[in-house]
Amino acid sequence: MKPNKILIGITGSIAAYKSAELISRLIKHGNEVEVIATQSALKFLGEATIEGLTGRPVNASLFERGNMMDHIRLARWADIFVIAPLSAQHLTSLARGEANDLLSATALAFERNKPFLIAPAMNVQMWSHPATQENVRLLKSYGATLIEPDEGLLACGEIGVGRMAEPEKIERHITNALRVAKNISVLITFGGTREVIDGVRAITNTSTGQTGAELADLFYESGFDVAAIAARSSVTPVNAPIVSQFETHADLNESLRERLRARPHQAVIHVAAVSDFSVEAIGVGEKTFSPSAEVKLSSDNRMVLQLKRNPKIVNLLKEYARDLKLKVIAFKLTKSANHQDREQASLKLLNSPGVDFVVHNDLSDSEQASHRREFTIYSKGQPPLAVKGTFDLAKILMSLIEGDSPRRQNEVQT
Repeated sequence: MKPNKILIGITGSIAAYKSAELISRLIKHGNEVEVIATQSALKFLGEATIEGLTGRPVNASLFERGNMMDHIRLARWADIFVIAPLSAQHLTSLARGEANDLLSATALAFERNKPFLIAPAMNVQMWSHPATQENVRLLKSYGATLIEPDEGLLACGEIGVGRMAEPEKIERHITNALRVAKNISVLITFGGTREVIDGVRAITNTSTGQTGAELADLFYESGFDVAAIAARSSVTPVNAPIVSQFETHADLNESLRERLRARPHQAVIHVAAVSDFSVEAIGVGEKTFSPSAEVKLSSDNRMVLQLKRNPKIVNLLKEYARDLKLKVIAFKLTKSANHQDREQASLKLLNSPGVDFVVHNDLSDSEQASHRREFTIYSKGQPPLAVKGTFDLAKILMSLIEGDSPRRQNEVQT
């Protein structure tokens, strides 16, 4: 996946110290960050700190030798422009369309079809002044998204509205803005099915849904429109929304059919551990019962289960979506299998109807910590690609969905 290119503007405010945390969070989540700092901002937050966080020189001068066109370069480079903190002085300059320093010139040159976010920080009286509010209204009419300042104790000792929003809140706004701009919808299933025998017994598996929940959050944090379908017993994502839950094979099948027919999705990442069989009948002594959660069968006699094979849901997804362009990423789990058996099982799934990519992992590897878990990605016409950890796996899957070369993306990460 191509990393999001985020341009951060920092103006002269004591809240500039929060910008360091914001930049750190954005870098940690795999984004590229460039910073424009005004001369007054650098009195609050040093160049060494900014460069240390981003790994890039700080952009501060409109007339720096050899970089006279930085206001155009940065405006075209960025996917999103965020000014945090935005002082009263620079809020006024932006509203007037001035271009008297690198930050304001870049803002004026920034394409209005890309997200532009402002996070003001100032004294409560400055914020509530009619001139400030009129300037905010003007910027919003030009397409800027306002991240409202918080209420609380201000640096000057007064109490009121004017504190710059916390970095975590600003990051959420950035993620949401990128999601709208990216407009790539991904459906992710995870967790294990549970096939009913009676009211207290069921056939299930050991899946916790951990990998799928982590992937859902990583995609969400990278700006994808994520819809999760999770088992009722599954681990829950921290941020990614769960749109429906399932218990049985039939529940999951129906949820996917309804979702894919109702809404367009660019990809389905099918991590769910789905039972190959469900219960057709139960023999107890001389009697035969149908599976039901409404009764408890006697354990006094021998119990014999008659199972029926469930259809492979992953093979039906493109049919449900009625869109052959839907990318289907299936997961294959093995248990302590040798290399040849792992590969054969993965290729068999890859060559089944409707599957575009397969992610294999072995249960012996899955028992490791998530950041060390090993995965192998199988693509048609390409040699297998090994990755370690859900973070790197997510980045490769993002590149597959966006149409980038996963092998080239892996080389860039390495």
